Amino acid sequence: MTEWISVKEAAEYTGYGSRHIRHLLVAGLVKGRKYGRDWFTTKDALDQYLATKPRPGPNKPKSPKFDI
Repeated sequence: MTEWISVKEAAEYTGYGSRHIRHLLVAGLVKGRKYGRDWFTTKDALDQYLATKPRPGPNKPKSPKFDI
């Protein structure tokens, strides 16, 4: 049986902030479910995400814009 954990528990488990965990859930990067206004996920789903070795920061370097 799957044990659901709250965003707060997920943040404690991963070391990420609660807002970042919610962002990952909303973006679909971590599997989870929303019950009412609260999000829940599993440790397995978090482990799968962490196994991808996510890197912080923007995905692509921004190129400088020049006015010509």
